[in-house]
Amino acid sequence: MILSRFPGEGSLNLFFAHGIMMFDPGTKGGRSIVWVHHRNMGTLDKDQQTRYRAYYCGLCRVLRENYGQAGRLTLSNDMTFLAIVLSSLYEPKVNTSNGVCPVHPVASRQYADTEVFPYAADMNLLLAYYMCLDGVKDDHS
Repeated sequence: MILSRFPGEGSLNLFFAHGIMMFDPGTKGGRSIVWVHHRNMGTLDKDQQTRYRAYYCGLCRVLRENYGQAGRLTLSNDMTFLAIVLSSLYEPKVNTSNGVCPVHPVASRQYADTEVFPYAADMNLLLAYYMCLDGVKDDHS
């Protein structure tokens, strides 16, 4: 579990391996709590969905730049959360651009880029490596 917020937002978010729990102060001293599973992005508003996808696509691009097309196969939502968390903590300048990729060759997608993405890409690859090692170990036990 990681505590953070989307950059530029006032709500408090808890990031888990499979989703986000968002705490919003709301009105009249109350709080609204929203659980966002990566398979159920509909609970985020349109702006939050756009930003999440931009971070996801940005991390995918950095994986390609640093590790080639095969590096993209290791992309995980967990490391997208890490990129969001690190961007929230360190608040680096977030550059956004539009581009196409092999997964989405027709429609242009927005992607983000910050100085924390190379670290998140490295951690993504390390976690994929250790996941493969664990799978081999489990199959041979």
